[in-house]
This record gives sequence, C-alpha cells and structure tokens, in this order.
Amino acid sequence: RFLAEKPQLLANRNVIVFALGAPYYLDATEVAQLTAYYGLSGHSTVFIEVAARVLFQETGPHLAPPVSVEAVSYNLRRQLEADPEQLFSLSRVLPREEAAEGEQSGGPATGTPTPESAVATAMLMAAEASEGSSLLLQTSALLDRNGHLVPDGMVVEFDASYLAEGGLTETFASSGTLQGVALATLV
Repeated sequence: RFLAEKPQLLANRNVIVFALGAPYYLDATEVAQLTAYYGLSGHSTVFIEVAARVLFQETGPHLAPPVSVEAVSYNLRRQLEADPEQLFSLSRVLPREEAAEGEQSGGPATGTPTPESAVATAMLMAAEASEGSSLLLQTSALLDRNGHLVPDGMVVEFDASYLAEGGLTETFASSGTLQGVALATLV
C-alpha cells in the first residue's frame, strides 16, 4: 500500500524490502521502485536474524529462490532446465572387463570442452568401435540456469549425425539424468 500510495516519499532513497513469507505479493511495478527485494520463508527469530545479516552484509543472500517470483521474472521451472549456454563433454564408459585391462576411453577431451571437441571425441570413440558394437556414453555434469546440477530425471536427448549420409541427424537415445549426468548407448 505504501509503494502504491506514497511513491514520492521513495524518490532518491534506497528502499529494501524483506518479504517474510511468500515473496510474490508485490508486482513488477512495485518491485521496480525498490533498491533490493529479499524473500525469506518465514518470520520467526531465525529469519529476522538472517535478514539483519544480509542487510548489514555479514552474509550473502541465496540467489535462487525455491519458488517462481513473477514480479522479477524468475520462473523456477525455466531456471531448473539445463543451461543451453553451458559447455559439456561426452565420455565413453568402459565395461568392467575392459576397464580392468586398463584400456583407455575415447574421452573426455582435456581442457575447456567445446562443441568441436565433443564432436571430435565422439568421432574418435566411434572409430575405435567395431561395427555393430555398443558404446555406453555419459555426459559430464549438466548444470541448470542457476549453476546447480540439473534435477534427477531431466530428459536428455542424444543425437548422432551421419556424415556419410549427407549429415543426417537422428536421436538415438533419450535418458533421464541422475546426479546431473545422463547415459546413453550408441550402437
């Protein structure tokens, strides 16, 4: 009500709001008037102490709320999706008997992975395999838009491009993640 009825009192001032409970009662127009907007899950003494520590910069706030907050365009479902800008790699998971013999896998590439190194690694793994054999592949850890591991069960599609067939691309597997990693078998 204060934000709606007395906006002139806020001019040239730092206005910090701590939402003690649900952080989604303010709209985008109201939030735009604020210097900072913090959402806390409750109003007990512990939450008030955390608010004071954040206010006086003794601790930093978590930047990934556990709920969607429309006023700041934070959509939790979107944030938990895999970050499309991240770089990741593929590596071959060796069967136990091959791993025991000390055979090296085809990946992952060393250094900062790039789309080109992921393709090169996949091509190396495919070249080492005999026709009709199976390669068990795994991704490096996949992160969401908040920089955390994607949730378990996030569906990952694995595509293969066949250069000999004019670059034909097909999805050869879909699997859910476990601890941020997805596995697939390429025949």
